[in-house]
Amino acid sequence: MSTTDPDGGYMVRDGKPEGFFYLDHRTVDHKYNMINDVHIIPGNVHDSKPYLERLELQIKKFGFDKNWKPLPWMPAIIQQISARNSTLGRFMPSLAAEATLQ
Repeated sequence: MSTTDPDGGYMVRDGKPEGFFYLDHRTVDHKYNMINDVHIIPGNVHDSKPYLERLELQIKKFGFDKNWKPLPWMPAIIQQISARNSTLGRFMPSLAAEATLQ
């Protein structure tokens, strides 16, 4: 734990500098590239931890339908994320199912 910044997290990752850091996560509108959510976490928290919470926030904030159909290029990306994070399949079943069928 840092004696000067107890909220920072000690990060150790391949190809990254080692030390106390914060990580910022931004959600960006794909059409206009506008940032519509920013979330800061300690450096020792894995990137996947805040993902579903932030996604749920976006769905509620903008009134998105969880059962929407992905665009043609999305299933490959969804499949890769699902493989790394099985919670995605529970969170948005239509996305995981569509990605599996492709």
